[in-house]
Amino acid sequence: MNVDTIICGDAVEVLAGFPEDCIDLTVTSPPYNTGVIYDEKDWTEDRLDAALYRGWAEKIMACIFRVTKDGGRACIEIGGSGRNLPLSWIWQDAAYKIGFRLFSEIVIPHRKTNPTAWGSWMRADSVFTIPNFHSLYVFYKTIAKKTNGITTIKKEEFVEWTRGVWNINYSIGKIKGHPATFPPELPTRCMKLFGHDGDLVLDPLCGSGTTLVVAQELGRHWIGIDISERYCTLARKRVAAARVPLFVE
Repeated sequence: MNVDTIICGDAVEVLAGFPEDCIDLTVTSPPYNTGVIYDEKDWTEDRLDAALYRGWAEKIMACIFRVTKDGGRACIEIGGSGRNLPLSWIWQDAAYKIGFRLFSEIVIPHRKTNPTAWGSWMRADSVFTIPNFHSLYVFYKTIAKKTNGITTIKKEEFVEWTRGVWNINYSIGKIKGHPATFPPELPTRCMKLFGHDGDLVLDPLCGSGTTLVVAQELGRHWIGIDISERYCTLARKRVAAARVPLFVE
């Protein structure tokens, strides 16, 4: 299995060809099924029937579980739930069904959206709340305590990041050419707080490649997968331009 590479293809199909128990840490953010226009026709509308979306989430989590080492972790960042689309439940349920267990849950305040709620105005009839937050779920496989690895986190980072709310500026690190990117600080925190130096990091839905760029800059090995050749090309360019650490295994 090649590392430090980006593979263009369907994540479920690609991961089926990976050996079992080979990944230390997964950091990814799946489509939220909220109508974002992506590159490929299968996700153009990004609005599957809830049952189909749930089934897809279960397939992805099953693939991640199979390739994750015992003691390995999977960091899944998702948006806030909307009416009839319980994202938190869908992804937690998919993880638990296959055998993952919850290691940590973190709330990330997100950008402001509408200045007022949607739905009925000043009436309880059909009011909508605005989910101005994302959630990060960290799951583990088999063993909760990961030992014998080298931790690279600094004291001040540890003190701040072990709080249950992460204040991360999502406007930083926006990438032209992709509609839904997350800031580099998110995978940075995941790798330094929940992973070890020398980890093999996976992003099976890598998009513009932010997870991969951060992994390379932190001296981790990495593998990215995306169904869009356009986004794979973008990610490869970004990784090629990323800073290479002084000491790499």
